[in-house]
Amino acid sequence: MKKKIAVVLTALMVMAMGTTAFAATSPTTKTSETTTTEATAYANVTVAEGGIVIDGVASTAAPTVKAVTTAQVEAAQTQAVASVAPTAKVLQMIDVTLPVSFEKAQLTFAVNGVTAGQKIAVLHQKHDGSWEVINPDSVGNGTVTATFTSLSPIAFVAYNASAQTGETTPVLPIIALICVAGIAVCGTKVKFNN
Repeated sequence: MKKKIAVVLTALMVMAMGTTAFAATSPTTKTSETTTTEATAYANVTVAEGGIVIDGVASTAAPTVKAVTTAQVEAAQTQAVASVAPTAKVLQMIDVTLPVSFEKAQLTFAVNGVTAGQKIAVLHQKHDGSWEVINPDSVGNGTVTATFTSLSPIAFVAYNASAQTGETTPVLPIIALICVAGIAVCGTKVKFNN
């Protein structure tokens, strides 16, 4: 009878351990601690020379680039975590416009800290305040090329495609050791009782 109870309890323990979740902590974003100076530092982005193609034709139009506000950086970071990846981080952000109208404009930006093959998403804030995620056309060492249908605040977001929201723990070996110890104890008691 004791052996049967030990087996049942062991099975219950194994199943109970399988239902426990080991979740990672929630990602944090910058809050009111962010200063205007930090927000201005995000704007360390330029449009690469000769990096503008408007409706399929290379253009010499001079873009207007201005720094973003702290509120814009915080909104972009929140949006990046919500729509790109939980580990997404805004690397750089600028507000850029072109003096000509276009249907599609491909721009190449010089972005500090970006390396070829890195996972980068481009967040674009539309005129109505909503955000869209744009997959870049290419990511090189220090450059990101993307195509837009309109221009306004643009954030360059780095993320890890294989990021997980939880962590795995080696639970099975621990459970196996506990079960073996339980069986050994139960077996010893049965021998003493006989």
